[in-house]
Amino acid sequence: MELTIVTKTEEPLLKRTHLTAEMQFEKQTPSHPDVASELSKKLGADQSLLAVKTIKGKFGQRIVAIDAYLYQQKEVFDFFEKKKEKKEKKKKESAQK
Repeated sequence: MELTIVTKTEEPLLKRTHLTAEMQFEKQTPSHPDVASELSKKLGADQSLLAVKTIKGKFGQRIVAIDAYLYQQKEVFDFFEKKKEKKEKKKKESAQK
């Protein structure tokens, strides 16, 4: 798998960096954990501060477009990312009832 970072935009007010990347793969579309580990290796960053938002495949090609955020602090990561997990959990519980 070959990873190329296309854009890297600092967001100082939110204490994070917005990343857009492309990855070439051979067999199957890479999963979120696979992409997160490759990005953390490429950036030399802690994988627990990385949030992969989307992995979009290009039809007929072995290339995916990746949208991710790299947070500077664990507290900021928890503030933005944990809220979304709680909302999704509530939606699943209400759907089951």
